[in-house]
Amino acid sequence: MAVKSKDKDNKEFYIVDKRILPKSIQNVIKVNDLILKTKMSKYSAIKKVGISRSTYYKYKDFIKPFYEGGEDKVY
Repeated sequence: MAVKSKDKDNKEFYIVDKRILPKSIQNVIKVNDLILKTKMSKYSAIKKVGISRSTYYKYKDFIKPFYEGGEDKVY
């Protein structure tokens, strides 16, 4: 079941099982987790996970954990 939500910029958000995401997206999630949980540098985390910097920077701004929210937003 997907939960669909639109914000004021007409972006659409879905809640999906991480297992169906492409490997590159899963790896960006791993890098973000390493950065947050271990305070590892972005460069070190990217090398450890084994993805290119371009892949990380292409997707990093589009991936947020479900529990993370902003001003009056629920993810």
